[in-house]
Amino acid sequence: MRKLLPAIVVSLALAISLLGLWIYFDKIEIEKIRIAAGSKGSESFTIAQSIALMVQRSNPNLIVEVLETQGSNQNMQLLESQKVQMATIQADTKTLPAARLIAQLYPDAFQLVVRQESDIQSVADLRGKQIAIASKSSGQYNSFWFLANHYGIYEGDIEAMSMSTSAANWAFISNAVDAVFRVRGPGNPSILELIEKIPSRIITIDQASALKLKTPTLDVGVIPKGSYQGEPALPEVDLETVAVQRLLVANKNVSKELVYQVTEVLFEQRKELLTLAPLAGFIRPPDRSQGTFMPVHEGAQSYYDRDKPSFLQEQAEPIALMVTLSVLLISGLLQLQQRHQKSRIDQYTDQVMAIFEDMHSMHDSQLIAEAKAKLMRVLKEVTLDVRNGKVNAEGFNYFSVTWQAVNDAIGDEEMLNALDQASFEKGRS
Repeated sequence: MRKLLPAIVVSLALAISLLGLWIYFDKIEIEKIRIAAGSKGSESFTIAQSIALMVQRSNPNLIVEVLETQGSNQNMQLLESQKVQMATIQADTKTLPAARLIAQLYPDAFQLVVRQESDIQSVADLRGKQIAIASKSSGQYNSFWFLANHYGIYEGDIEAMSMSTSAANWAFISNAVDAVFRVRGPGNPSILELIEKIPSRIITIDQASALKLKTPTLDVGVIPKGSYQGEPALPEVDLETVAVQRLLVANKNVSKELVYQVTEVLFEQRKELLTLAPLAGFIRPPDRSQGTFMPVHEGAQSYYDRDKPSFLQEQAEPIALMVTLSVLLISGLLQLQQRHQKSRIDQYTDQVMAIFEDMHSMHDSQLIAEAKAKLMRVLKEVTLDVRNGKVNAEGFNYFSVTWQAVNDAIGDEEMLNALDQASFEKGRS
């Protein structure tokens, strides 16, 4: 039994350790985030995957799943129904009550692609043509019709066919459609695929400022010269177009701490994100000047305010001035009170001294008794003032010395008067 004892002790210790580890890890809560991110291969899907990877690296207890969807409208519906916790959307997407903003990811551009030999020179020339556009669940669908309506083109004026990115590319290459419309960043791979397979042009959209008047979330954008081809350059010059921010949003019920962690990754691990998704270089805090009126999630706002001075820090100088003025005011009031108290004590002291001066004319016991009574009345008044705070302890001590001296003098006078009276009575007898 003694030989087995060490083995039993070791086994028991191991069992306790394993139990402790099981309890520890059982208490660690594994959280899960689902991000609705658009179609695979799109910039929004790529950047969402990059964010998911970096967030999971920074928090091993967090699982982030990126979902392929049909676009911003579907993403917003999924977010509202809490089927996902976060989503990427175009800034011009109709927002729903549960949506809260985290950050601006990058600018998308309205891009209208036509064949090199096409007679389409502007959006207005689409009338009577066939065009491939995104599905109705995509924000691009709404963006196209907003753009077309601005130029006076409506559903009966054009054959707009909703289809996937790959289907739209096939239709364009096969000459089944005259144009393709997309809201994507300059240099987008799916548009580059079209241009590499068939000579193409990108149409200028030169009324972005007017469109912004109708929808403040839009802005004037540029597709830089050579975005798709360097020699010969395509486009040949910087092309004006409409820009719209791609946003990262969260459901308002997602915890403040969780959104703070995600926001922290966006801005403090930018270098790592850039190696995964070059568009991460455009990530910015929410900018109200660009027409983004969606409320910011409190977790993201907490991150943005992390270095913001507190109210006390911001108001340090005014508060210091107020404190200084208050100290001076209180000091002045205390001095005024002290002067008033000293004045009262001086008055009482003068009354006592007047009683002392009158003692020289006191020759009988009645006058001495009256003087003593006056002295006691003065003492009573001073004591009452001390209780009411009209006279402080220092003043009372000063007064009491004088009062006691006069009181002793009256006592001596009273004694002398009594002796004189006794001598007088003895002489008479």
